[in-house]
Amino acid sequence: MRTTKNVMAKLLPALLFAAAPIGALAEDWDWSLTPYAWLPAVGTDIHIDVPPIDTGGTTQFSAIRPKLGFTIPLHLEAQGDEWGLLSDLLYLPVSAERHNQLFSTDTSLDAGIFELAAVWSPGPVRHEGWELIGGLRYLWASVDFKLIPANPALPSGKISVDKSYPDFMLGARYTARLTDRWALTLRGDGSWGSTDGTYGADAVFTYATSNGAWVLGYRYLRPKFSNEDREFNVKMYGPEFGYTFKF
Repeated sequence: MRTTKNVMAKLLPALLFAAAPIGALAEDWDWSLTPYAWLPAVGTDIHIDVPPIDTGGTTQFSAIRPKLGFTIPLHLEAQGDEWGLLSDLLYLPVSAERHNQLFSTDTSLDAGIFELAAVWSPGPVRHEGWELIGGLRYLWASVDFKLIPANPALPSGKISVDKSYPDFMLGARYTARLTDRWALTLRGDGSWGSTDGTYGADAVFTYATSNGAWVLGYRYLRPKFSNEDREFNVKMYGPEFGYTFKF
């Protein structure tokens, strides 16, 4: 199976230097780098045709056991008067157990997302008003699912899936300046291709400082994967916070 270390090693340089060729031609662009944390609740629905299995439910963050390892999600942007570029790297390793009278499930999910997109900003002021987003979203998911019957006489089952999903992404966002320091950004997007559809939404407040801005918001993401006779629906939603360094 793909290791997290290998994936992060390949995608992190792409995140940090994706905008470099354009930035070299646009020295007057505004640049920003945002390390952030996202603390989501994670809901999973797994449908398997043979044998027929249908599970579902939501595991809150307090019940999730993060795997060993360390990762900092990063968001990079470069913005000119009309065009810009954004890139985002997120890795989320979680595991959860569910129990009922008939069976127990043990699910381990390693999910990662890498985005690289162009930003069109037709408004007269940078970082304000409507913007259109178009580019690529690359997802990878490693899922280990165990089904353990409550009756020890019945056999247990295990399913493992490890696959990458490149998608085309389209979206829009709107930034409103509330005060001299406060702003609100709303974003919605979808991506299609290798996934059966991935949809996201984001609402973020920013508080400007002398060299950047504090970020506090709420994020929703729902990817849907299918593989032969298996279907996995993942729903992630929760608060996010970080700090944007501007340079």
